[in-house]
Amino acid sequence: MKDFEAAKEFFKDTVDPSLYFDSISAEIARNKLQEAIGNPAIPLMFIIGDPGVGKSHIMRVMHHATALKTTTVLIEHPFFDPRDLYKELYEARGMNFDKNKSQGEFLDDLFEAYVGTLCTIFIDEAQLLNNDQFEFIRCFK
Repeated sequence: MKDFEAAKEFFKDTVDPSLYFDSISAEIARNKLQEAIGNPAIPLMFIIGDPGVGKSHIMRVMHHATALKTTTVLIEHPFFDPRDLYKELYEARGMNFDKNKSQGEFLDDLFEAYVGTLCTIFIDEAQLLNNDQFEFIRCFK
């Protein structure tokens, strides 16, 4: 059993940010994303690429860079209940979240809190979301 535990550690999937190599193409991608964020003609963007190319890293970098200018929310694990997204949006504005409110009450509160405010929502692993969740996100544009 001791050998099994050692072998299990060998195959553990971890991400070491110190191994990230910032290439010219990553710099170009960041610049294009920076230009697109806040452009009303581009309400929804996807960062796609093979596993391990740095999509999550660039999303974190963009989240922190954009947070200096606007409200941003980084969701590192996709939500499966709309209330999870509401909760993130409430917390980004320093509001108390009451899970017992209706969807209409959530939307009213959030509209009031965000009207006239640019907010960028970064969702890592968005490919795990279903069509209803994408439609839900699209309604926030």
